[in-house]
Amino acid sequence: MIESEQGSRFREWYREHQGIILRIARATASIPADQEDLIQEISLQIWNSIPNFSGNCKSSTWVYRVALNTAIG
Repeated sequence: MIESEQGSRFREWYREHQGIILRIARATASIPADQEDLIQEISLQIWNSIPNFSGNCKSSTWVYRVALNTAIG
């Protein structure tokens, strides 16, 4: 996957699914600064994992799992 395609997909998914990311961050971190750090870490993990997305599930499911696994970790 070329980086411009990865960037386009990331922006699209982040815009569509930022509610999922925010809910998970708020549910797992009680301090606003920690929530912001977690949102950044989730965003980085989504970016890094995009080339591994196989399309076997909806993008919302995939973003949810990446976000949840990042928050748990």
